[in-house]
Amino acid sequence: ANVITGNDWPLTIDTGSFPDPSSTIPSSGNTNDNIRVTSGSGTGTGTWPLFAGLDYVVTESPTIAAAGALTIADGNTLKFGNADSITINGALHVPGTPDNGVLFTQSSASNWNGLHFQSGSTGNLAYCTVEYSSYGVYAYAPASLNIDHSILQYNTYAFYGYSNANPVLTDNTFQNNTNTGIFIQNTTSPVIPASNTVTGNNKGIYFQDSASPQVLCDVTGGETGIHFRNCTSPVISTGVTVQNTTGCGIYYEDCTGLGTINSLTLTGNAGYGALRMADSGDFTLGAANVITGNDWPLTIDTGSFPDPSSTI
Repeated sequence: ANVITGNDWPLTIDTGSFPDPSSTIPSSGNTNDNIRVTSGSGTGTGTWPLFAGLDYVVTESPTIAAAGALTIADGNTLKFGNADSITINGALHVPGTPDNGVLFTQSSASNWNGLHFQSGSTGNLAYCTVEYSSYGVYAYAPASLNIDHSILQYNTYAFYGYSNANPVLTDNTFQNNTNTGIFIQNTTSPVIPASNTVTGNNKGIYFQDSASPQVLCDVTGGETGIHFRNCTSPVISTGVTVQNTTGCGIYYEDCTGLGTINSLTLTGNAGYGALRMADSGDFTLGAANVITGNDWPLTIDTGSFPDPSSTI
């Protein structure tokens, strides 16, 4: 029986406030007919329900405190203003479904700044679309982070992980991101599983300063498919295809422990071609690689040394 009209917003909340699903929130009659999310540090546990005709619009960057836990219900859209973000010190759960899903996007022509999972935080994102952000999902040493069946697109960095981020990435699509699809730094034994799709990013997958990174998925398009920089014992699993890049298929830069690179398919890579080695020491190219249709099969510098047994 409330009469809520003629206001700038019908409702403003932070990450520690949770309207009951039975609430009546008008979707017309106010200047901004959505739910405004403002700054603050939420310490409570609760859910943002889906209300017909209403989006959640983040106008100032809020925080989920270490004691807080926010669940965003399936079907919701969250829109973010210029450079706005949500920082997670506690927990963020987004249980989207195949039928609906949850959309995180911009509210204007300018990029927002992403979902920022901080040290010790936890997160579960399922059937989400994250788009038009500087850092779609940013992770700094979270306790656990699971992203599955989600689309990360049109961001600068789709996923940016730092300091043993080690996300669990399952059945996601990383596409058309202007810098990098998946960037991981200072992390031990990160794995990009085969179920992920990486396509059309400027750089598909980029590992830096990491030990034993492993790629199991195919990469298509962009400038560089897979880039290892200052990594030890990087591995690309047998059967992986890297194709149709404009600058280089796979780039090893200042790496050690390359061992034998085998059973890969590298086709249609321009620029430096299929494989580029920069100051990465000894390596062997196995006989089971398929390296065809590239500008070059191999590009090296004076610090990279293919074994005489290599098949090039």
